[in-house]
Amino acid sequence: LPAYDSNQRIIDLMKITSQKLKFDIFINYKIHPINNEKKLQITKNFKECVEISKALNQSELIITGMSSLALEAIALGKYVINIQNPDSFNLTTIPNNVSNIFWRNAYDSDDLVNILNEYYQNRFGDNKLRESKKNEIIKRYFNFSNLKETQRIFSNEW
Repeated sequence: LPAYDSNQRIIDLMKITSQKLKFDIFINYKIHPINNEKKLQITKNFKECVEISKALNQSELIITGMSSLALEAIALGKYVINIQNPDSFNLTTIPNNVSNIFWRNAYDSDDLVNILNEYYQNRFGDNKLRESKKNEIIKRYFNFSNLKETQRIFSNEW
């Protein structure tokens, strides 16, 4: 769950959404490390994950807010639904030029239902397309440091 927003707000949004869907969803959630909200009201379809990297790899899609996890998920070829806070600035961590085959914004449970229904109708073809394009995201937004590059950065050789 994102750092900026009320975790309970997003949990409640997911509860409402899961009741509106015509299929079951199971939700693994992780509270952002800087948050101290420990007493969330959770339902049976929700399970707290301990290891975020394992959960990220096992998940089919990611629902988040303002979190670097969104771009990391996209780099793994996952579909991301970014929950926007309608009472705040746009704090999306996904660059605008990242294709919508990877992500969409949702503002309320109706948006979330529509996006999830669309995702599940098209997921097999879109998953293949995301898988073929994820390396472009990795190359553009992730820099895997090496010793030579690190030395260049710290020596001010720009």
